[in-house]
Amino acid sequence: MKMKRIVILGITALTTLFAMAQNKATVNVSGDITANRTFYKDTIYVLSGLVYVKNNATLTIEAGTVVKGGLAPDNSNATALVIDKTGKINAIGTATDPIIFTSNKDAGKREFGDWGGIVFFGEAPTNKIDPQYENGVIPGTYGGNNPTHNQGTIKYARIEFAGYPFEANRELNSLTLCGVGSGTTLSYIQCSYNNDDAFEWFGGTVNLDHIIAYRTNDDDFDVDFGYSGKVQFGVSLSDSGIADVSTKNGFEIDNDANGSTQGPLTSAVFSNMTIIGAYYNKSFYDQTGLHGRGAHIRRNSSVSIFNSAWLGWKEGIRMDGSNTLNKYLTDSATLANNVFAGNLTQFTVAGGADANLFTTYVANPANMNRELDEVSDAMLMDPYNYNAPNFTPSAGSPLLTGAGFVNGKLAGFTQTTYVGAFGQNDTWAQGWTEFNPVNANYDLLNSVGKVENVANLNVYPNPTTESVTVAFDLTYSTEVSVEVMDLTGKIVANPLVNSFMDGGAQSLTADLSALNNGVFFVVIKTAEGVQSTKVVVSR
Repeated sequence: MKMKRIVILGITALTTLFAMAQNKATVNVSGDITANRTFYKDTIYVLSGLVYVKNNATLTIEAGTVVKGGLAPDNSNATALVIDKTGKINAIGTATDPIIFTSNKDAGKREFGDWGGIVFFGEAPTNKIDPQYENGVIPGTYGGNNPTHNQGTIKYARIEFAGYPFEANRELNSLTLCGVGSGTTLSYIQCSYNNDDAFEWFGGTVNLDHIIAYRTNDDDFDVDFGYSGKVQFGVSLSDSGIADVSTKNGFEIDNDANGSTQGPLTSAVFSNMTIIGAYYNKSFYDQTGLHGRGAHIRRNSSVSIFNSAWLGWKEGIRMDGSNTLNKYLTDSATLANNVFAGNLTQFTVAGGADANLFTTYVANPANMNRELDEVSDAMLMDPYNYNAPNFTPSAGSPLLTGAGFVNGKLAGFTQTTYVGAFGQNDTWAQGWTEFNPVNANYDLLNSVGKVENVANLNVYPNPTTESVTVAFDLTYSTEVSVEVMDLTGKIVANPLVNSFMDGGAQSLTADLSALNNGVFFVVIKTAEGVQSTKVVVSR
């Protein structure tokens, strides 16, 4: 076989990928999934009503698959994917091919609460006996005595426009985790434009990492009913014009609704969280008047938060209740190695908590918490660029130092030197995320139709910083063009233009150094058709 190597040169803009691309097929899904089933990436799956995975069935979802929340049989938006105690989900995307759970509305028309979201009913401990979600607003009980219960994996996935109110003030969240066990894997998940909370835990022991809450209407992270898992590397960004009437917070943390001493206590441990409020500076005008606290810790909870940063909130942390404060004064819970930047009031109290005791605790040098006057003092790159935020610290940022992992509660966490969700060169939020899902086009194939003459199309390294190798096999000799396109279909590079290539293995080197960070398509054209694959530029 003859191997041809061509260096890709030139940046042009000639046509669009979307003019050539094919729309995906659509399959409607309703009722219970009671036998193993796979959702494939070349098909859009539209859910109708409550779709339960149960009876020991596993729902497998291929990387790159789009699942939409459609109308329920009564033409309402009362649609959700529910993983029952007896079911599993294996939805494993990649950094370049995430799984997308989103609205069934057309681009430009999507909004909060277009569907319910994803719900897990697990068997891990809670501090309630056979609780029902919001008093049975959707059928099913959760909780039990199996702390390692395994309900599968969701990784590299987005959940968008969820939070349908099944009853007044009884909405679902983007990701509702009820009694979920530590055997379940939840990593690299972005929840955007939710009508209620982005992530909410009702008890359970499941651990999460690399999570994003974006433009959430209510709380970013809501913790209840004895949740005791570990969460590391999370970021949230609030929008000044979006807030629930109940007050939008970063964290809302309770033992239960009554503040009881019922165990297990809510005692989760969070580390490396960046919680960004709407007050990008202290003269900001809150359009809603409903943006509240970076964390509201209350009702006898005992949650520990380390190595995290709160920026731009009306109140940094509100400590609510003397019994809650006492957890911190007696080291049952801990706030340590944190940064509070540009919050109008850094620390407040309510419910009988003593203000002097709380501020003295936070300021204790042993806890190594720090205060900064302005959001800008944290020196994040571009956190309030809503369509393309950059949460990484710039050189010299105080967040790049000051982390600590000596506390025994942090056993098993990844140790960092930096505070917050990102180090200076971290790229974990690139490639698989989407910060303009209202207008995203999800109806096109991620890899445009198979071309019979082209096989084994591969692009590497992926993600890349400067260049990629484009490798593929030709069944027989033919004329080939190779293009690189952005997400709008604009051609940003012409690797190869109408070049005759012999059958066999082919390899190109593409110089992408002139491109900004983002997702692009490498497109192979022959007389037989068009094939493409994604590539991510990440520096």
